[in-house]
Amino acid sequence: MKCSICHYVSPPDGPAHNARTCPLKQTQCRWSLREDHPFFEGGQCVRAACVHKQNCDMCGVRGHMYGTQALTVERWNFNNKGRLVRKQTTRPLCKDDLVCALMTELSICSMVDNSLSVSTAAANDAHQRQVSTSRLHANANAERLDIEETVRVMERLGSDAKVLQKENKVGFKTLCKNAHLGAVAAGHLAASAAESSRDDSTPPFSDADV
Repeated sequence: MKCSICHYVSPPDGPAHNARTCPLKQTQCRWSLREDHPFFEGGQCVRAACVHKQNCDMCGVRGHMYGTQALTVERWNFNNKGRLVRKQTTRPLCKDDLVCALMTELSICSMVDNSLSVSTAAANDAHQRQVSTSRLHANANAERLDIEETVRVMERLGSDAKVLQKENKVGFKTLCKNAHLGAVAAGHLAASAAESSRDDSTPPFSDADV
């Protein structure tokens, strides 16, 4: 799928990226357009954070922001349900597509490059999470993951599982390593390891503690 705004091409296993999710999707408010504009909408905008209430940090003019796109007939039209939609086009963004009069071709290229970088980073992160999740599901038989690596994969995934907490991790690892001994024996060993770990982490008493 290719974004019609920044032309980013989404990978098959990455997050969806299109004109609705693109970082550059911000457009003019239809209620702020002139009455003779083809896309003008009568009434009053009730959105508290609408762009028409903002001041551009580039030119200082109220009504748009840096990168706000103009609602032009070259890029927009009404569909058969009367909704304003973006046209499918391969034409890259240019100064005529943006509201701010101080935007240059260089600043537009920089803006698009930043969008592509953000989207690429998000896709890479999603891919790494997918690979880690797949390896974790495959577990020891298919991927030869031992308990140490399983814990590391879970931590990289940002898991908040109780077994990953410091006070539980030692007991969890010991329990898994000794599962072949049976539930009772493995449980006793895990309890002993956890108790030993707590003892090691507790500072010795001093005269000041008495």
